[in-house]
Amino acid sequence: CICFNYFRGGKLVNVKYRDATKAFKMVKDAELIFYNIDSIKESEYCGICEGEMDCLSYMESDIFTVVSVPNGASKGANNLKYLDNCIDYFTNKKKIILSTDNDAAGIALREELARRLGKDRCWMVEYPQGCKDANDVLVMFGREKLKDIYNNPVPYPITGILNFDDAESMLDEFFTNGYEQPVGIGYTDFDKHLRFALREMTLITGCTGHGKSSWMDNVAVRLAAMHGWKFGVYSGETLPTQLHMANLISIFSGYKFFGHDADKLPLAYYQICKEFIKEHFFFFDLKESEFNVDSVIEAGKQLVMKYGIRGFIVDNWSTLEYKIPVGMSETKYVGEVMNKFRVFRNFYNVHFFLLAHPTKMGKDKSGKTEVPTLYSVSGSANFANLTDNGICVYRTFDPPINEVSILKVRHRFNGMVGHVPFEYDTPTGRMAEQGMPFEKQIHEVYQITNDGEIIKRDKTVPF
Repeated sequence: CICFNYFRGGKLVNVKYRDATKAFKMVKDAELIFYNIDSIKESEYCGICEGEMDCLSYMESDIFTVVSVPNGASKGANNLKYLDNCIDYFTNKKKIILSTDNDAAGIALREELARRLGKDRCWMVEYPQGCKDANDVLVMFGREKLKDIYNNPVPYPITGILNFDDAESMLDEFFTNGYEQPVGIGYTDFDKHLRFALREMTLITGCTGHGKSSWMDNVAVRLAAMHGWKFGVYSGETLPTQLHMANLISIFSGYKFFGHDADKLPLAYYQICKEFIKEHFFFFDLKESEFNVDSVIEAGKQLVMKYGIRGFIVDNWSTLEYKIPVGMSETKYVGEVMNKFRVFRNFYNVHFFLLAHPTKMGKDKSGKTEVPTLYSVSGSANFANLTDNGICVYRTFDPPINEVSILKVRHRFNGMVGHVPFEYDTPTGRMAEQGMPFEKQIHEVYQITNDGEIIKRDKTVPF
């Protein structure tokens, strides 16, 4: 077999083996990094391709500042753990040339790399007809041709004008494989009403104490556990941050975090839960920094690049410092901020969750607080007008039910408006559709042996 040695800082980190049948195997539990990563450390530009043979093809053509990904590409979600481990090598780059395969999986990888690294500094190579990668070009046309296409890349389309040629490849991808499907969160009835897609915003409102933050935590844990989403979290509602982490752990595990009875989270499972939080949630440090809209968005950009977040949570709008310029109406200001959020989510391919309090609600004839709508959100009707999806969480206390109302769904393939009643488990913070049980789902995935060894029995968390 051939051994591809993965060095970083001159030290061997991993080895990838390829046999005569093109079967690949890597060292078990070794760290994933880019192949040839040391070559780009001092350069202000570099190339990224999909395989070691493509990287070697560029070297054969006297182009040495090129790296390749360790595990190829897929049409689904690409896990760029190797980028997380090597992100510092890319902070100084002014130009990054993407040279992934010219197929559905390669295009998906290219999109994710550009999202993480910033489309404003990414360029793309254009292969000759009949070639799907750099190695094909070298074999069919020779070194000079490969060097020529690398030295003449096209800029990534990021301007406000999109002509047909720019959009044609994405249109073809839609025609062949369909639109990127929104994802559900494992609630039978709710998933019929709303599933979550990237490049969208969901506005969540509800009266104080009615559980909108708890609902958001349940949604985030499920998206993380079921679909691998990572989240940037700006939360002034749940402080200190350690308390917020504890709430997420209880929802994830189905166990109480506090207390000393039989329902308290076992120590061995606690270690698993900490790894889950570490992998999927990244919190703003509200103790040391003063945040405004622009600084939060800038931090979100950094979280996309360093960790590949897919979800961004602002909880709550009222806790985010904002200053309306003199002479500007609040409606106009909110509209401008919502457009900033829209540009951010579209450019960086994330789902933006915004939680906002309604105005003080009145009472109905029975004395109950009126149910808010999206237009009840304090500040401006632009909150309702400029969001893609809208949810209201309303709690009744007799009986204790959380009514989750889906009030707006912009795209019909994401769902439809409607109401779904949920029950709330106070000790764990879990929410379940009315009539469904609250189970300790971590048992379904992990098992502890008599010797204390933790065994993972399933790759998914079956909420």
